[in-house]
Amino acid sequence: MPNSPVPHQVQTAFLLEMSRLTNGALSADRKINCALSLLSHWAGLHFGRVMLPDYREKVLKVGFHHGLPHHELDTGSYTVPMDQGLTGHVWRNGLAAVVNDILDEPIFLRRIAVPIDGSQRDMGFICVPIRLEAKTIGVLSAQRLADPRHPYSDDVDLLRIVASMLAPILQSIHVKALNETDEHRESWVSYTTLHPKRPRAYRRVQLTDINAIRSAIKHSGGNQAQAARLLGMTPRQLRYRVKKLGLDDIPELSGG
Repeated sequence: MPNSPVPHQVQTAFLLEMSRLTNGALSADRKINCALSLLSHWAGLHFGRVMLPDYREKVLKVGFHHGLPHHELDTGSYTVPMDQGLTGHVWRNGLAAVVNDILDEPIFLRRIAVPIDGSQRDMGFICVPIRLEAKTIGVLSAQRLADPRHPYSDDVDLLRIVASMLAPILQSIHVKALNETDEHRESWVSYTTLHPKRPRAYRRVQLTDINAIRSAIKHSGGNQAQAARLLGMTPRQLRYRVKKLGLDDIPELSGG
């Protein structure tokens, strides 16, 4: 799996494709799986997974993934205790984290990394929280090969935007589970414990998600129409949020 640097134009095209995907007619499950596939094929972020909490067992389990070996999934090899590893750290603290080389990081649980081209050498791992109304509801993570031409900060920004897009999709699955049979609801018990009452309508981009707004503006080159599309809102709503959050360091948005 090559991991060549992702040009700015490709990142922008990727985010526009993500916007079309999340606003399209596919089922919620398909949207998430397609998003993880896009990360692999467009951005070189492989074996993406969405980890969801199981409070009864106090672990994070794979809810969605792209390319993870099924026999390893069946044995729970990718399940992570909430108090262990990089994924557990992101879950507890609600902050993104990066390991540049998984073989040189004691905190990292190597068993959760899939070899790329048959090796775990020179492999990095990125985790970002998936947040909804100031709560962490899951963790989005992916692997990539180390490349000095390709800074990890670009991928962190990209994954933050994707996580903000996935949050309302997970919310829709949660709402559907509330109305399903007891058996279906049980499969999402850990997720529904986050919101025991029926949740309010979700605001597509949370006022508190400063990082996603900054990243969208950066990837759009300051074009307000494009940045707003990436965030799933109107340019007027974007301008309001920028003003509301007091983001004075962001240059004035251009039209388009």
